[in-house]
Amino acid sequence: MVVFDADQTLWDFRRGMRRSLANRVVDLQQRFPTEAAELDVEALVEHRRRVADEHPGAISMADVRRFAFGFTVASIGVEDPDGSLVDWLCERFFAERLRPEDLFDDTLPMLDALHDAGLRTAVLTNGNADLVDADLQDRFELIVRAPEHGVAKPDVAAYRLVEERVGLQPAQLAMVGDDVGPDVHGARAAGWTAIWLTRDGAPVPDGPAPHHVVRSLAEVPALVA
Repeated sequence: MVVFDADQTLWDFRRGMRRSLANRVVDLQQRFPTEAAELDVEALVEHRRRVADEHPGAISMADVRRFAFGFTVASIGVEDPDGSLVDWLCERFFAERLRPEDLFDDTLPMLDALHDAGLRTAVLTNGNADLVDADLQDRFELIVRAPEHGVAKPDVAAYRLVEERVGLQPAQLAMVGDDVGPDVHGARAAGWTAIWLTRDGAPVPDGPAPHHVVRSLAEVPALVA
């Protein structure tokens, strides 16, 4: 079975995130034209970074985003005593964060090739994106959002969740992902085959090396066949 990371592996998470953040800037500027006049996407990115740094591993990604919007609202001097404004921003952000057009060009052809070869596929992600938003919900036998189970890659427990659900042993599973720590080091610790996707051709960082390195998902079907 071939298991995939999601963000920046199957789709361009950064592009979708920035698009949705840009729309939230417009939302705030329309509602608070004076207070939000100087607000921009870079400010929202920085607010999210600051919140994540203050709560390393302590809260979910959805909570990080919510607290970041709360930081943004406070930074422009707008009061939101019941949190309804932040709730509204979060709802709109997550609804627009992922679209089918955010998929990388090699994603669907690769999945078609794996399906034609009779290979099973799954997703193991630390993120919280809904694959329905990218029209991918029927492409995978299993989708595991690790934090929903109280774990996260590279914790071996996240990999064991997949093994238990699909009834396979570590030697029968390969992990494909763009993030060396969670996707390579975690997979190797779990006894899986680790395939590192580096679209920009970056050198392999220090630590346990991937078993295979690919520049495109198009290389995966032949590699795992």
